[in-house]
Amino acid sequence: MQLKTLQIVWHGKEPVLSVDFQPNSHTLVSGGQDGEVKHWEVVSEDDGSPGVRFISSYPVNSKSVNCVRFSPTGELLASAGDKGEVLLWRFTAFAPGAPQPRLGNLEGEVAGASSLPCCPGSSTPSGMWRQVGSLRGHCDDVLDLAWAPDGSALLSGGIENNCILWDVEGRKSLKWLQDHGHYVQGVAWDPLGRYIASQSADRTARVYSVKPPPAGGAAEA
Repeated sequence: MQLKTLQIVWHGKEPVLSVDFQPNSHTLVSGGQDGEVKHWEVVSEDDGSPGVRFISSYPVNSKSVNCVRFSPTGELLASAGDKGEVLLWRFTAFAPGAPQPRLGNLEGEVAGASSLPCCPGSSTPSGMWRQVGSLRGHCDDVLDLAWAPDGSALLSGGIENNCILWDVEGRKSLKWLQDHGHYVQGVAWDPLGRYIASQSADRTARVYSVKPPPAGGAAEA
């Protein structure tokens, strides 16, 4: 195994709060306190060490992006911020020969930016991530997200001491879990889809059983 420390200005001088790899690809997404969702391509340099190429940057209407998580198939991306919003993104490929808009640079400047969606020679498909929906329920910082193994549902946790289980397709909440006495700082979904877990600053972790979904529906806790 070969290790290398990458010197990258990920989000300017602001903290990087979350990263996630897209399944079955070398695309890495990051969220930071600059309120940007940034996409990167992890590549192999000539000496075999890892390198990172900037792809695109998307501003979010939030002071910070606390969490970014790809769906199990990689078709959707969920991001969570400090205004209680959970945004859903989907990749849209550019039509052959169509003009390609500029999608921001490392500083997040969309207007007049010098970076295109993909670097020359990149293996990343040419296109852009578009917001396709939002999940509204939290009123304050959302700190963590976890997808159901089949991608039909999403679990979120935040500083309001609760978790919300979401039906992704229907864009609606299925269940509110309000058993914690302090910030919910982490959530997880069992890979087999039977259980969900949450961790909190109240010094507890809670595990819930997930009910099998009805035909064509999403799971419930």
